[in-house]
Formats: sequence, structure tokens, C-alpha cells
Amino acid sequence: MSPMFLMCLIKNKKMTNVIVVGGGPSGMFTALILSEHGYNVTLFESHDVVGGCHRVDRDASGAFSEHGPRIYVSNYYNYMTLLTRYDLEFWKHYKPYNHGFVSTGIHTAWRSFTMKDACIFVLKYVLFFLRPTMFRTKSVFDAFSNMSPTALAAFDKMCNLTDGAGMHRYTAESFFNLVNQNIFYKIVEPTQANDKWLWNVLQKRFEKMNGRIVHEHVDAIAEKDDKITGVKCGDVQYEADIVILCTPPLATQRILEASPNRVSQSTSLGDDLAVYARACTYETYVSFTIHFNTTVTMSNVWGGRQDSDWNIGWIVMSDYIDGESPSFISATVYDLDKPSSFTKRTANETIGEHELLQEGTRQIFEQLSIQSETPHRAILNKRVKWSKGRWTTSDMPFMKTPQCKPVSAETLYSNLFWVGPHNMNNTYDFTSLENVCENVIAFCNKFDSTIKIPRRRFLKLNDAIVYVVFTLCIMLAVTIVRRRRL
Repeated sequence: MSPMFLMCLIKNKKMTNVIVVGGGPSGMFTALILSEHGYNVTLFESHDVVGGCHRVDRDASGAFSEHGPRIYVSNYYNYMTLLTRYDLEFWKHYKPYNHGFVSTGIHTAWRSFTMKDACIFVLKYVLFFLRPTMFRTKSVFDAFSNMSPTALAAFDKMCNLTDGAGMHRYTAESFFNLVNQNIFYKIVEPTQANDKWLWNVLQKRFEKMNGRIVHEHVDAIAEKDDKITGVKCGDVQYEADIVILCTPPLATQRILEASPNRVSQSTSLGDDLAVYARACTYETYVSFTIHFNTTVTMSNVWGGRQDSDWNIGWIVMSDYIDGESPSFISATVYDLDKPSSFTKRTANETIGEHELLQEGTRQIFEQLSIQSETPHRAILNKRVKWSKGRWTTSDMPFMKTPQCKPVSAETLYSNLFWVGPHNMNNTYDFTSLENVCENVIAFCNKFDSTIKIPRRRFLKLNDAIVYVVFTLCIMLAVTIVRRRRL
């Protein structure tokens, strides 16, 4: 399809059929924005609900389950912009987390430092401040390998809690940005489950604008005469003038490899897509939720402690979310290959779902001082499955690692695009609703010049330091000039 023909389609928006593949935040917001500007949009989502890794899965009884625990931050300004666009207010639906990031997370790590550790950390942060890009291709382990095992264990847990990888795949640049980008802001949690205030509202808004959601698995991209003509779901082909993939790297690789040869190599990665997909994807986490029928008293313990056998992280979500179980905990097993001191087995050696949940629950109860006989029900997230001797999950989003590089949203075809965090048109450094919204806004503004959504910036620590130093220099200069005049 020629660029000229594509421009003609865009000018005649109501005649332009757009297929967006992927109903996560990238796909949902892209579909909404384009529908709002007059395009005929069909959104394909393979799961039974939209929201991607921020969705809510419920069991037969309606009990809450998620790919979590998840944290949000009060500097999500571009996410706030899009929420406001659809008549939703950020601070009506989020409240501060009980444990501050710097006061709890960084302080916990700092207490584990030796004097040598502290000196190394401060020195490396100064280097980051002077040359941040020097840490872009280094992992946290590479940057701090000469620190103590205790400090490294604390760093590893922080990496897992704040994004989708441990210290061997988490970039040192991102690690420094935990402080640099978040020090002036609060971690927050939703006050309602996302399917009760977010995705249900956005889905209704989308459908009101004549958008359509198809819950089918897209297998391949259809091409004819060097033009993208739609998508294939099994034996059925859906026609479209424009196809926008809003899928993570592994899912995109699967779709493109099943497509005609030229399509499979059409991204800016070319033949390197498979290598990139493996390198820039979340590690496998096993998410589960523990529900109680009554309000349970628990220790006020930060869920980022690194001393549980399976390196489990958790958040007591009933401290924030109303309208669910009186008490419930969202948790994740981060280390699937570390043995339990109780069962002597790793999570991957714990084959049965009941046994896995029983041991995961025991470890959390131990740290939260909950009596083992307390009545409860644990739910394994339904995207988690046992396969080929390991626990696996279909939740495998993009993760910025030292091997990652920006991937253009544009492809060899003028009517095929790949949109998401991998475009790296973002300031916020972590896989989140914020960096998704930054990339979606950047794409939509470029895709159609009539779409002009402002992008907002937040204050970073290094910027604040520059502002303070600059102000002090101005004040000093003014003082010197005044004294000379006297």
C-alpha cells in the first residue's frame, strides 16, 4: 500500500477499517483514540476480558485474581491525561500505598549495606548522574557485582518487585531511575478492582463510538499483492485497511512467523525479532491470590522482604480495594527454582496446583504472622499453567533489558504497525500503564496529524539538582555583582 493511498484513507476516516490486535493497555487506548477520531476500529483480544497484565480474572464464584501484585505511581501523568479524556479521575480511584518506596524499599536495601557497599552505590549514582547512558546496557548485577551478597539479594528483590526481571536482566539505568524518577512521588494502589472502574468504562466508551471487540486468537497477518489486507483467526480472515499490533514481543513473533515471509521480517528488527523477543520479555512469575471470609489481622510488613524461600512478593490488597473479600492478598512467586526450607522442593518441582498454593500461602502466613489454621482460599491465576516440567504463564509482556533497543512502530508496510513500550518513546523507565500511555500518545499523534494529545513530563531528581545548582549559581553571581557595585 503506497503512502499516498494511506493518506487518502486517513482523510476518509469513516471509510477506514482498522484492526488493533491485543486488548491490553496499548491496544485499548490506541483503539479508543482512533475511534474517537472517526476510524472504524475492531479490537482483537484472545482472552475473555481486556486489560492485558492489568486485567482482573475472576473465578466461578467471582473472586478477584490478577497478574500481580501491581504498583502504580503518582507521576503517571500521561496515564492521567488519557483517564481525564474518558471522564475518569486518577485520584478518585487510587490511594497511597502504606509503604513508601524510598522510606521502605531503598531504606531496607541501605540497611543491608556494608561501608564498602554504601561507597560503591554512591559512586555509581554520581556516575549515573553525570553519564546516565553508560548504564543503559549494563545489568544491575554487572554494575554492582563487587557489592556484598546481602546487598545484591536486596537489589534482586527490588528489581522483581518493580518490573519484570531480576538483577541479571534489569538495567542499571532503570535501577537508578527507581530513585531518580520516583523520589518526589507516591506509590499508589487502586481503590476498586480494575474491571469495576477502568476496563469496563473504557470498553463501554469504545463500543459507544461503534468500536467492536472480537475475542479471538489472531494467528497471522494476511497479505496480498504486497499489501496488508487484514488478520487470520484460524480459517477465518478479517479484512482491514490498517492493522496495528499492540502485542508484546513473544506474541508478535508468533503472529509474524505464521505470516507470509516478507511480513515476518517487516519490523525494524528484521531477522532479529526472535532473539529480541526472548531477550526483552518478562520472566515467568506465578501469581496467586489469598482470600479470607473475615477481616484478618496481619503484621504491617512490606511485601518486598527478600527472606522468603521462593522469593515471594505480596501486597495486602484489601488495605486499598473495596468491594471484594474482607481481607485478601495478591502475591507472586518470583523464584521458581529455589527450594523451600519446609518441603525441600522448588516451585517448579511442586507439580500440583494445590501443593503449590499450599506452600506459597504458608510462606506468606509465616511472614505476616497469620495463624496457619486461619480459614482461607487461595486462587492460582488462570493464565498460569503447568507445562513441560515447569510453571508457565501467558502473561509475558515487554521488559527493558540490557539487550533492548528502540523498535519503530512502523514496518516495511505502510499500513502495518507495531505499537507498545518497545517503541521506547517514553520518559518513564518501567513497563507500566504510564510508559504504555506515553508510547500510545506518541504513535497516535504521528499516525494522524489531527490527533494532538499533549505529553506531560514529571520532575526527576537529577533535573531538580540541576535546577537547584543553577539557581544557586545565579544567586551567587547576583551577590558578587552587587558587592562589586558597592
